Formats: sequence, structure tokens, C-alpha cells
Amino acid sequence: MAEANALIAWAHYLKGEYEKAYENYKKGKNINPNISTFHHIIGLFYRSQGLLHQAIESASRSIELDPFYLPSQSLRARSYIYLKEFEKAAICIDDSFEIEKDNFWSLLDRCILFIMMKKFDEAKKVLAKAEKINPRYSSVQYYKALLFATDGEKKKALSLRKNGAVYALLGMNKEAIKYIHKAIKKGNEHFQYSYLPLLNNHIYDNLRDDPQFEKIMETQKQKYEDRLEKYGDL
Repeated sequence: MAEANALIAWAHYLKGEYEKAYENYKKGKNINPNISTFHHIIGLFYRSQGLLHQAIESASRSIELDPFYLPSQSLRARSYIYLKEFEKAAICIDDSFEIEKDNFWSLLDRCILFIMMKKFDEAKKVLAKAEKINPRYSSVQYYKALLFATDGEKKKALSLRKNGAVYALLGMNKEAIKYIHKAIKKGNEHFQYSYLPLLNNHIYDNLRDDPQFEKIMETQKQKYEDRLEKYGDL
């Protein structure tokens, strides 16, 4: 059954066993390529590997099969955002609001879109709406930290989150590079530290002339190319 392979693949994915997950995803897709949620979790797999173009393809197929499935709308929007395809991302978010007005997830998507577009005042307004719905959600606190950092409010930003993005926005370049390098070395880096998001995210612009960051980019680019060759044909 395709569904059984999807569940097995998801279990492998959660344990970081990506090659085994890939094999089960591929097997399940060959059995039945017409399950919306299956394509969604394949998209999540691709995003975790930093393969954002492939994540978009999977999310788009999921939406074709179920146009009202909001998680895939969000996955596609986020992937476009980190490729700097902001107009496409905005369309995806607008489509989500047509399905469910002011839903929490799409508010977060629009917030990070505005942050990536450097429209920080608009981001604050959207985040305020999301915060009313779920003030303790981790992404709400993270985006607040990013916005405090853009305003130079170091103490407030660091009280909410200490990671590579917040450090970079605060001009704490050594701390940012150390954090990113440590996350990658542990093998548990968030997809934001994979090659394409690092390449396209203005948050890391302060780091680009640093030789250590250049080495990180070289490493992540090679990892991206290896993963593309290994997993790119789902």
C-alpha cells in the first residue's frame, strides 16, 4: 500500500534516516501517485534537505489533488520565499486566505515574506494578528526576535531567541558564524542553514565577506549538489 510506505518513510524521516525514507517515498509514489498528503510529506522531506525547487513541485502536486489543503499551500509559499520568488509566494498566501481568512499559518507565512522583503512595519502588523491567535507558538517568538533585531533592540531579541539569524541581524557576526557552523556540524541544521536559504536570505548579508562564512557556503553548496543527485528524482 502507498499509505503504508508513506508511514514507514515518515518514521525514517523523523529519525534522520533519509536514504531509507527516500526509498519508501519512491516506492509509495510508484504504487499510487494520486494521494495529496503523500506528496505533501515528500515536499517536507525535500525542504528538510534544502531542495526547495523539488519541494515546490511536490507541494504543487499535492494542491492539484486537494486545492483546500492548507499545509501544502504554506509549504509552497515558504519554499518560494527562500528562493526570493516573492510574487509567487504572495499569490500562494493570498490563495490560502481565500480558503480560510486570517488563518494562523498563512499569517506566519506573510510575516516571514515581509521580513524577507524588508517590509518590517508590515511584518509587525501581521505578526500582531498571529500573536493574538497563538502568542506562545515558537515561530511567533522567533519572528518577534527577528523584528527586535532589525530595530537594534539587542536585549529584547536575544531574550527570545539566540541563533544564527538573530546574531547576524544584530551584527554579532562571530556568534552567528559559530552558531551556524555548530548546527551544521551536529547534523541537525534547520533547512534555513542549507545552501539555497543561506544564499538568498538578506539576513546573512553581513556575513558574506567573512572567509569562515564563505567556507560554510562552499560546504553547503556541495551538500546541496550531492542531495540533488541522490534524491532529486522523486
